[in-house]
Amino acid sequence: MRSRDAWTGVVVAGVAYVAVVAVAAITMPAVNELGEFPADVLWEFRISSLFTLAALWGTLGVALTWLLGRVTATPEVAA
Repeated sequence: MRSRDAWTGVVVAGVAYVAVVAVAAITMPAVNELGEFPADVLWEFRISSLFTLAALWGTLGVALTWLLGRVTATPEVAA
């Protein structure tokens, strides 16, 4: 048996993975998940969801940063 280096093993594994996924994609039937649902409504929902998540994480980030600043603040020593 021949000894192969790590890069050859990675490339062979990658090609094998792509081949298996391609065969699975070709043999699986097509699925229409949306049916007659309008695409523009779906797109507006996705954009609104993205903005909602950005607002949520932005608010959490600002609030937790402010709270962390209060926790880690050192009290001033009276002179």
